[in-house]
Amino acid sequence: MRLLSLGEYKIGDSLQSRILVLLAILFVSFRRTIRAYPSNGGAYTVCKENLGVNGSLVAAAALMVDYVLNVAVGISAGVAAFVSAVPDLHPYTLQFCLAILLSKHGCHSPVCKHTASEVTKHDLINLFGSNFSQVRSIIK
Repeated sequence: MRLLSLGEYKIGDSLQSRILVLLAILFVSFRRTIRAYPSNGGAYTVCKENLGVNGSLVAAAALMVDYVLNVAVGISAGVAAFVSAVPDLHPYTLQFCLAILLSKHGCHSPVCKHTASEVTKHDLINLFGSNFSQVRSIIK
């Protein structure tokens, strides 16, 4: 089977032009936002002033989801690379991900502490075994 490029399908030019137009719109939009908000132009601030409180809450929720997914993908990719280098550690992939998550980001907010103490502690005990001191040192 022969691989064909986008140019051979005659859609390469239109796809490239659409991407370039989208990037130009994004560039102009960012430039206008920077000019309008030179000192504080975050998504929440811009949406709150232009779209109201509900629009700003949508932007804040989107940012929170983006941050959570970014951390999840970063940690899982790093652990996958590590486990692929040492195949004997493959059964402990989830434990590595949880340990890195808790050690990297910690638990500073009351919500995180409550979640870690109620949910994660039980899961870590099941994952690491009954050595509770090891689990307690990871959570703190």
